[in-house]
Amino acid sequence: MSELITIARPYARALFEVSGAKKSLASWRQSLGQIAVIAENVDVQLLMIDPKIDQTDRVNCFTKLIDNLPQDIIVFLQILAKEGRLSVLPQIYKLFADLCDASQQTIQAELISAKPVSVVFLERLEKNISERYQAKVLISAKIDKALIGGGVLRVGDDVIDVSLRTKLQKIATEMLG
Repeated sequence: MSELITIARPYARALFEVSGAKKSLASWRQSLGQIAVIAENVDVQLLMIDPKIDQTDRVNCFTKLIDNLPQDIIVFLQILAKEGRLSVLPQIYKLFADLCDASQQTIQAELISAKPVSVVFLERLEKNISERYQAKVLISAKIDKALIGGGVLRVGDDVIDVSLRTKLQKIATEMLG
């Protein structure tokens, strides 16, 4: 995984610089996000490495699925195809999104809870995280019933796990020795 990040980093930086100069960070981020979702599909990943499929067809896989891709993004996809790097699109998007967030002093947070949480709770959590990290925070909330109760909060590399599942696992580990 770290090898893919290393490969993706210069592409993400170049995209960030070009999109920033063209004042199109938001639209490129949206387009790249759509591309990354498609690129994560197992069938698409197999297409990207199939030697029988030429570069043009690989790029067309994205351009036919996503309406109105900016021409600069299409050119970027063509460059990646030529270099044999289409398989790192998800990592490029992640790094690009991180650069966008950093430039806007924004961080992404993810709350995974066993049950839905109220909007009021999310707003308070967002405010507390913003104060702690000295940045604007955007929280996405997901539900995972396997947590049993409680939740897991991810902010960058920080993880706070107060799920019942984790607590039970710790108790089981302690009891078994």
